[in-house]
Amino acid sequence: MDTMWIMGLCDEFDTAVRITSQQNFTIVSAPFFKTVICYLGGLLSAHALSGEVTLLDRANDLGNHMLPAFDTPSGLPWFSVNTATGQTVLGWTGNAVLFLEATSCQVEYKYLAHVTGHAEYYNKVEKIMNTMYSANVSNGLFTTRWDAADTSPMNNHFSVGASADSGYEYLLKQYLISGKTEPCAKDQYLASISGIIDQLLYISPCRQLLYVTDVVSGRPVYNLQHLSCFLPGLLALGMHTLTLALCDKERHTWAAKGLA
Repeated sequence: MDTMWIMGLCDEFDTAVRITSQQNFTIVSAPFFKTVICYLGGLLSAHALSGEVTLLDRANDLGNHMLPAFDTPSGLPWFSVNTATGQTVLGWTGNAVLFLEATSCQVEYKYLAHVTGHAEYYNKVEKIMNTMYSANVSNGLFTTRWDAADTSPMNNHFSVGASADSGYEYLLKQYLISGKTEPCAKDQYLASISGIIDQLLYISPCRQLLYVTDVVSGRPVYNLQHLSCFLPGLLALGMHTLTLALCDKERHTWAAKGLA
C-alpha cells in the first residue's frame, strides 16, 4: 500500500484501504514476527505517508491483538498468537526465541505508541531492548537463539543472516525513529557493527571479494546468505545519519563498498 501511494496509484490505494477496513484480524494463528513486520508495519507505513485514519485504526487493532505474544517469563515474544483467544503457540524452535523475533518489533510498536499514545506498546518492546543491552554480549554480537524463560543465550551461532538480520537493522532505525533520543540503541548499533566487521567479514581467496558470513562455535562457515545482503545499505544509512569518528566512518565505508 505504501508503494501504491509513492507511485501515485490513487485508485488502487483507495481500493486497498476499503479492503483493509473490512479485514478480520481474529484468526487461529498469527506468526508474531511476520505479522508485525509485514502487516503491522505495512499499515503504519501507509498511514504515515497518507494520513489515512482507517489504516491507523486497523494497525491499533492488530497491534493490540498481538500483545499476548509478550506474555512470557522474560517478555521475549512467543512464536505466534491465536488472535481470537489470546492463546500463544510455540514455534519450530520450542522455547527458543530467535534474535530477530525479539528485536524486530520495536520500530513498529514504538511508532504505534507514538501515534496512539498507548504507552504499553512502547514498554513491551523496550523491555526486550533493555534485556539485550544488559546481556553483556561479546564483541557486540548476539547469538541467534535466546531462552524465553530466562533470556540466556542458547547457542554459539553468530550471523547477520537468517535468525538475526533485521535485529541489527532495527538498532539504528530505533535510534532514528526516536528523533535520535535513544542513545542506547545507537551505542549498541555501533558496537554491533564493529563486531560484525571484526568477526564476520572475510575476503574470498581467489577473487578477493569481501563478504559477510556466519560463525558457529568460533568457526566461520565461509558462505554468504542472501538475507545478509541488506548490510551495505544499513552501513550506508548509518554513515548518512550518524556523526561518526573518522576511523569508524572509514571502516564503515570500506565495508559497505566492499560488500555491495
